[in-house]
Amino acid sequence: MSNVLHRSSRTHKNKKDFRLEFGQERMSENHWQEKSCFRMKTDSILTVYINDRIYAPNREQADENGGIHRKTKFPQGVMVWLGVCYDGVTRPVIIENGTINHQRYVDEILPVILEDGQKLMGNEFTFQQDGAPAHKDHHTQTWCKDHFWDFWPKSRWPPNSPDLNPLDYSIWYELCEQMNWGQKTLIYQIRAGVKKIRTEVVRRSVDCWTNRVYRMLQKRCEYVF
Repeated sequence: MSNVLHRSSRTHKNKKDFRLEFGQERMSENHWQEKSCFRMKTDSILTVYINDRIYAPNREQADENGGIHRKTKFPQGVMVWLGVCYDGVTRPVIIENGTINHQRYVDEILPVILEDGQKLMGNEFTFQQDGAPAHKDHHTQTWCKDHFWDFWPKSRWPPNSPDLNPLDYSIWYELCEQMNWGQKTLIYQIRAGVKKIRTEVVRRSVDCWTNRVYRMLQKRCEYVF
């Protein structure tokens, strides 16, 4: 599997401040969540867009499906939300149509994260989300405050820090490996792939999180790869 990383390895000065403050705080039990966009191209090659990254079975297909800015005209795409903690992953929430505003996020995604998080860890866990607009909206922040035992508000998560989220640096890769890339039934393959995510991969990705924070601080808040 090949991927293309377009993001610069240098962080902006004010983002470093957020990352420094974040890294110096100690975390208890935590539950991460993140979104990804999966698209099935017209040539039946599955590509996965995660922020600025593109995943494909090999380098050539990555180039053909966007790595060198080549696009097919009518991609079939879905957006996927997934949560992860040491004991496993949540059910995927698959959005087939439209975009996610705060209301849809509160109605369709957060209840799944809350329910599955409680099944995986009990009631007392800390919920973490990134700085997407739907996450930062005051309605979302209020919902999280009212329903989660603990959550990190929008001021606590450093921006543009996929290197500190197990989903970004590990779990999405694992999901791609577990999916049948030749199948056209995209949604079915996503759901089936999530069920095949290996427990040892999940736990290893969470176990190395503390080390990543330590390495980030050693590197003066630069990205950790």
